[in-house]
Amino acid sequence: LVETFPGEITQGECQLMIDILSGNRIGLLIEAGLPPDAVTAHKHGWAQELDGLLHSMSDAAIIFSPGEDVVLNIFIYDPDRLDFDQGNRLIARLSQTVYNFFNLDNQAYWWFD
Repeated sequence: LVETFPGEITQGECQLMIDILSGNRIGLLIEAGLPPDAVTAHKHGWAQELDGLLHSMSDAAIIFSPGEDVVLNIFIYDPDRLDFDQGNRLIARLSQTVYNFFNLDNQAYWWFD
């Protein structure tokens, strides 16, 4: 943000945003695919649409890991109906795959099954 908006956002303000987002611990979505000690700064979202059904879920995160810090943004959509548990598992599996790619010596293991 500091590079994108020069003079508008300070390094301290950026760090404050990361600190706030790091406190968002829900144990679902991107977090669910990571080791328990993994640190993330993320913002998630899902909502019922006007038809009363869930159609989309998202999670955007900075994953701080031993191998590499990674920015990961996942958005999933189903025009008919998205099942929350299936969406959660999909996002978790994707985040695990990305985490493991950058952390060959510190793999995240799947615990859903």
